[in-house]
Amino acid sequence: MILWTPKNSGTYNIKVKKSKFISYGRSIKDISDFKSWLSRIKKDHYSASHFCWAYQYYYLPNIESNESDSGEPSGSAGKPILKCLKQKKIVNCGIVVVRYYGGKKLGRKGLIDAYSESAQNVIDQLLLIEYIKKTKYQIYWPMILYPTLSKFLKMYSKCLILNKNDSNIILEVILNSNSEEKFIKDLSLLSENKAIMKKVI
Repeated sequence: MILWTPKNSGTYNIKVKKSKFISYGRSIKDISDFKSWLSRIKKDHYSASHFCWAYQYYYLPNIESNESDSGEPSGSAGKPILKCLKQKKIVNCGIVVVRYYGGKKLGRKGLIDAYSESAQNVIDQLLLIEYIKKTKYQIYWPMILYPTLSKFLKMYSKCLILNKNDSNIILEVILNSNSEEKFIKDLSLLSENKAIMKKVI
């Protein structure tokens, strides 16, 4: 399954029965990044009545998603926004829809339509690129060869040392799917086939 992720950010405004809906969409680095962004939007629109949102984030090995109705009737805001992300198979992306209440109730169906339209319109503003899936590995490497390994891993930012002792070092590395084959081959050559590499499920 091909997944997509936004390269840019976007915004879109609509009015429904005097209520104003302002939708924002952008890529997110992680869940903490989304929460910080949401906080900034709330500060910018401190007088708005609702801040409804949804996100999808590819967190190995699954896609993590969440949504909020922000006080709107249950299932009338967050779920329609999330549905748009799921239908388009978009990950590492958040959408926030700010509502300024215009004095007229829209009803459950009206709200679902308004939030769906807001989410879809802001997605249309985004430049979507294919998301390159990642795989997590653990590497068991002889400590005597650590200086060689250290130089090699500088090319890979997603690397974490899990354990180290006199004989071995255990590392965790996250690789793009399109770089796995080369990484494994280079690692074998550097370690003279002494390193053990295991995929983490």
